[in-house]
Amino acid sequence: EVQRGILLWARMWRARRAPSADPGAREELYRAICIRSVARPLDHELELFGHWQHDENFGSRGARSLVEVADLHEWERCHLSAHQLASLPHARVYWPFGFAHGLSRAMGEAVAAIHLRLVHPRLLASGDGPRVLAFYWDSGDGFRPEEMRIEPYELNNRGRVWQRLALRMNGGRLLRFGVTIGVKGEVVQLTGARVHRRGRTGEPRVETYPHEVLEMSGYRRLHDSLYLVEEDPALIVIPAPGLDGFHGEVDVDLFFSVVG
Repeated sequence: EVQRGILLWARMWRARRAPSADPGAREELYRAICIRSVARPLDHELELFGHWQHDENFGSRGARSLVEVADLHEWERCHLSAHQLASLPHARVYWPFGFAHGLSRAMGEAVAAIHLRLVHPRLLASGDGPRVLAFYWDSGDGFRPEEMRIEPYELNNRGRVWQRLALRMNGGRLLRFGVTIGVKGEVVQLTGARVHRRGRTGEPRVETYPHEVLEMSGYRRLHDSLYLVEEDPALIVIPAPGLDGFHGEVDVDLFFSVVG
């Protein structure tokens, strides 16, 4: 019914507004109208189409709205960059532009610009410049340079970071993780950390650690999730329960920002 209505509108518009226009020009005009309404929806379009439901198919009776993101944690919602949002697969969100504009008009424009290849995603970073953090894993002898990687990151267009640190395990020892964020004198806002594990058998498992349960060595808590870096390096210690002797892939997600 919706498709019939759209085709009827297009035929009426063509007959009344552009009866003698070149067919190729009409096609380009229709495409431009469609792209604008999908990638840069107006407020009333977002309100109208954002409530549409899409059934999940494949025998499922479930449905979700076009702007709903499947399995989206609140930390992810708050720390997603425009590039990360634009990279979400279709299986997780049917209308990424609608979801992005629902967060803010600036986020919507950024996601549209990335999808339409108008800008490189790096141009939408905060402009603070590249940074690095150290990622450690403790196999029983404490945190050592031999078990450490330097990982680059940048504050995104929201001034925040959702950083994923990946590690593949083949049955070795693993007791805890360590991460250094910020340099002495800076203030870090740490939301928390998440540890994903995907073994060769069994269901994936996720452990979530809010900032207040993490061991913060070299940081002084100022207020709520704000911490002053007092040592160089300072260290955030993240538990790794059940990973000793694990076979499979481990992802450590960090949600934070450097605020000054």
